[in-house]
Amino acid sequence: MTTQPDQPAAPPAISDFLNAVRGFRAAMVPSFSFVAFRRDGRWEIFRARITLHLPATKIPLLSVRTDNILAGTDPVGTDLFALEKCIDAMRSGVIEVGGETLHFLPRMGGEYGMTFIPLHPDGIASQTRIAVLQMFGNDQTGYLLHPPFDWELRAAAQPFDGVNELTRELNLATLPQHGSLFEAVAFNVVAIDNASHVDGTVAHFGLRLCEGLDTAKASIGYRVMSQGVAIARERIGGTAMTWSQVDGVQLGQATVDVPAAATIHAYACYDGATYQHWWFSDPDHSQNPRRAAYEATDKGLQKLKSLVRTGGKQAREFEAAVACLLWMLGFNSVYLGGIPRMSDAADVLVTTPQGHFAVVECTIGVLKAEHKLTHLVDRTAAVRNQLEQSNFPNLRVLPVIFTMKTRDEVQGDLDQARQLGILVVTQDDFERLFFLTLQISNADYIFSEAEKSLQ
Repeated sequence: MTTQPDQPAAPPAISDFLNAVRGFRAAMVPSFSFVAFRRDGRWEIFRARITLHLPATKIPLLSVRTDNILAGTDPVGTDLFALEKCIDAMRSGVIEVGGETLHFLPRMGGEYGMTFIPLHPDGIASQTRIAVLQMFGNDQTGYLLHPPFDWELRAAAQPFDGVNELTRELNLATLPQHGSLFEAVAFNVVAIDNASHVDGTVAHFGLRLCEGLDTAKASIGYRVMSQGVAIARERIGGTAMTWSQVDGVQLGQATVDVPAAATIHAYACYDGATYQHWWFSDPDHSQNPRRAAYEATDKGLQKLKSLVRTGGKQAREFEAAVACLLWMLGFNSVYLGGIPRMSDAADVLVTTPQGHFAVVECTIGVLKAEHKLTHLVDRTAAVRNQLEQSNFPNLRVLPVIFTMKTRDEVQGDLDQARQLGILVVTQDDFERLFFLTLQISNADYIFSEAEKSLQ
């Protein structure tokens, strides 16, 4: 990939992004992915992204070319300033990729819209820091919606069902609006090792750090939770850990004495910034009495986890699994979907200890299937109206939809759900929810945070 030099001083959004990644970008491996369409005899970018990967990451290379569509992932190389050069090239409106000239046209007036997102919502949902720079270009609404593009991709040497599937394959944003977009994305460089656990009265910490970064700048912050209360707050510095090389990353390990059955909330940090947080506990003990009782028949929630990942034999099993999960999170839940004569009702109805309600729909497919969003809005309104007529106008009602699909798979439906005031819980959220069941959960706090996420 070659770039265009000599750009004016960077706008604040670009400077903020570069400052956010300055401490670790030299250790990362960048790649450039894009989708472009031919218009007026030249290639115009619809979506593009430069991504900073961990050195051990296997970057899947892809190249798609038809008469009117050019797309792929291009390795950027080892140039220390490849990131800045790529951003400058996109600001200039022209970038060379794989021997082809790609044009990134600005908005009307000749300017690009720019924003820096230090904590992208997709990262927050998965408990990781994802820093994103976004540059918005020209509007392509009428141009992109032309159906022949999808049919052209179906006839490609490597066929795709359409533009949306191609952008997902390349991990490019599928925003509801149809303007051109360039992103620079940096994922977390440090994370709590998923083998971390509590064994009796000893907490075993593991920290995975990007190869090439200074272990002395890494640290683990943690809270020791007992009966829903933080009884200790400490930090383990990088020099206090034992380090080794595992799977292409640096692994730091340490042990700490804790009370029996303690739950640990750990924070993976590097150079003064938190990049991920994670929960772990003793797999043989739980501080949550609801989970402890449930585990009498499903040790480690293995059956329940299987149901939310695969849906079981039918959608009804997924609905029942969601009801069980919400109960362990401190909600009082009633599973209406399993009653044949209640087919017009919501799948699950739950309340918090303070009496607020969530009307829950479940789907193993996309959100718009079988008009589920519309039905959920109607059922929520019915519950709210009934409460008001019964003189309970102070009780809040939140519509929620659970799906087995990932956030990327339902990206095109998220904007409509948010506009309707519906909270969407995807496959990416389940692991965090399972961790929350390890301790006594505050259902009213979870409810309040869910409402805030829609504001």
